[in-house]
Amino acid sequence: MANKLAPEIEIALKAYFDSIDTNKNGLVDKNELTKALRAANLNVTPRIAERMIQICEHNAAGEIGFNEFARLSLTLEQIKQIFQTVDEDRNGRINDTELGRGLLDLGFNFNRQIFTLIMKVVDVDQSGTVEFEEFIDLSLFLTAITQSFNRLSNKENATVNLDALIQIFSACGVRLPREAVSQAASTQNSFNFNSVVVIVFGLLDNLRNTSRH
Repeated sequence: MANKLAPEIEIALKAYFDSIDTNKNGLVDKNELTKALRAANLNVTPRIAERMIQICEHNAAGEIGFNEFARLSLTLEQIKQIFQTVDEDRNGRINDTELGRGLLDLGFNFNRQIFTLIMKVVDVDQSGTVEFEEFIDLSLFLTAITQSFNRLSNKENATVNLDALIQIFSACGVRLPREAVSQAASTQNSFNFNSVVVIVFGLLDNLRNTSRH
């Protein structure tokens, strides 16, 4: 997919951005973005919109300008194309096999153990399928983990320490006490990318199970 908008699309997108920028400050926040995405028939929550902003923003102000909005639009279009490709029966849901192919297309090559854990967390209603909005959320969440890991990792051995692991949680919008992350990390002192994914999704699974009881 091209990483630059065609001029006519950019003009239309800028007009749309201006229309959702309700206070005309050249920025949109999570509430404005949520409303815009819902108007585009994407049933996203403010939490998902906030994650989108976290991935795109540069000033940590919780708002994005048009350039970030344009990049986000390209990202969402890429995710949509991948989802439609793997959703072979076009029912708006993908099963675990299709989800695996979709994640691979996004560049995430997980083993079966990690993939099963991810599917367990994403498939909230335990239907065995994932809807498009859930696929968007997962894709953006994994992107946030990847960006934080790449920024914080030791470039020599591609690992992060416990302090960096806690920062990754925070960057992904998951606020947990240091003790909880440390306990999940067990006796490890350094973590590669797959280890980070296992710890993050393992803790999310534990939190969900705890909330059910």
